[in-house]
Amino acid sequence: MRLKEANEAANKVFKACVDFDKSTPELLAAVSEYLATLEPTMLRRVTTLKEGILLKTKFLPTVADFHALVKELEAKDTQFKPHTHYKVLESYDVEQPPLERRKQVVMDALGYNPQDRKSKPMEAEYAMPLDPKIVEAVTASYDAAMARKKSA
Repeated sequence: MRLKEANEAANKVFKACVDFDKSTPELLAAVSEYLATLEPTMLRRVTTLKEGILLKTKFLPTVADFHALVKELEAKDTQFKPHTHYKVLESYDVEQPPLERRKQVVMDALGYNPQDRKSKPMEAEYAMPLDPKIVEAVTASYDAAMARKKSA
């Protein structure tokens, strides 16, 4: 069954070539035997007009041409696959606490309600007051910068 499909695919490819009359039965048989070893999906990809052998060669394709194209397509397929053997963690059905409880935990941790657009994080009860010396230094620096800007 596979040899029949491979032979039909090889005939289709060879008939699409410009120098079809120069092909030999031995070349067609060798290509058919090689195509019979491929998986059906790869056989379709190698013989399509979109990414097949007819785009890669100007003359009659040989077994080496088909083999190079198969290796190229396999490399393209595995290009973005991870090269590690880590398994993806599966999500388990863990019962979540009620929504009101989760909201309360967030509010306790942050000190404010993140859904309330009017409340700001600095107005939270957990915000620490600044040292007065730091406030004086920042104000003095700002005042000096503004004075230089006015005099310039």
